[in-house]
Amino acid sequence: MTRSMTVSRRAVRLAVGAAAVALAVTGCSAGQIAETALKQASVSGVTANSADGKLAVRGLAVAYEGVEGYAAGASAPVEVALVNQTGNPITVVVGVAAPEGADPTVIAARQILLTGASTGASASPGVPSATPSSSPAASGSPSPNATGSPNATGSPTVTGSPTASATPAAPTGQPAQITIPASGIVTFTPESAQKLSLVGLAAALRSGMAVTLTFQVTQGGETSPLLTVKTPVAIPLTPAPREAGEAEEHHE
Repeated sequence: MTRSMTVSRRAVRLAVGAAAVALAVTGCSAGQIAETALKQASVSGVTANSADGKLAVRGLAVAYEGVEGYAAGASAPVEVALVNQTGNPITVVVGVAAPEGADPTVIAARQILLTGASTGASASPGVPSATPSSSPAASGSPSPNATGSPNATGSPTVTGSPTASATPAAPTGQPAQITIPASGIVTFTPESAQKLSLVGLAAALRSGMAVTLTFQVTQGGETSPLLTVKTPVAIPLTPAPREAGEAEEHHE
């Protein structure tokens, strides 16, 4: 199975799961229970609801990155569908909580941000997208020496050449504050134009491990109780390829 097919399956499953929730909400508001409300959505990830029922969290997981997972200090995209289960807009602030106890399989991250362009289904209405600076850095352009003339070797002196960084820069973004319209759905996947990204993992994050995320809902000036969710690394949609030796042993 190609990567593009895997990506499509992930996006479709999240969308279908979130749509099922929206249909159930619509049916209940009309005094009916939709048939889809009785079915379990085929979505890998955690399901949770705010205590007041305003927010439904569906398919919440850290995107699978392969058996090696994510290194300490790296960033990791979060996939989730956030469903507004009310008839008025809500604002959801997503945060990272410190692990409770001494469980080595639950790690922390420095923060969670919205990164990338704000377009399409995963746009955050009312929250401007991060815009990179268009002006060149003062230390990134060559400049002549103090006298404006070449140095003794006949070549201009460069005093502002950039220094290569030993580690990749962390992604830039904005606080994870997401406005969802009435009865609306906002979906994030690793392929979305705007991503929900964990930044600065405190330790290596692999399959079988998790981080703790929080969701705070505000509507009409009222803040709902904090929703805290243990968020695992997603289950891969396809099994890892077997080594040649493993395949031969299986056939014997």
